[in-house]
Amino acid sequence: MPSVQALLWSLVSSSECSASCGGIGTRENSFQCIQTFSNNSQLIIDNNFCADIQYQQFEKCESDGCWEYSEWSQCNASCGPGVQTREVQCKKLGRVLTGSIVNQKKN
Repeated sequence: MPSVQALLWSLVSSSECSASCGGIGTRENSFQCIQTFSNNSQLIIDNNFCADIQYQQFEKCESDGCWEYSEWSQCNASCGPGVQTREVQCKKLGRVLTGSIVNQKKN
């Protein structure tokens, strides 16, 4: 019969990061208690058995960067078809991650 090797927490799931647009937030982790045996088998057991083992329920996280758009410029034509432009940047933690892109639309 295999002997008990260890009790440990096993990560079951993590929530989405609470931050948006490249900010720092928190994520909540869910765990279950696992009993491991000398033959490398595992058994999910009641979480009370792992109560003395610390785990990190909440952890810091960074969200992905996001696109920021400037206002559209005035149309470059006073009569007839023209073009408007705006600047687009990918930012994370307030810093530009890539060079600026210029969007155009015809009017």
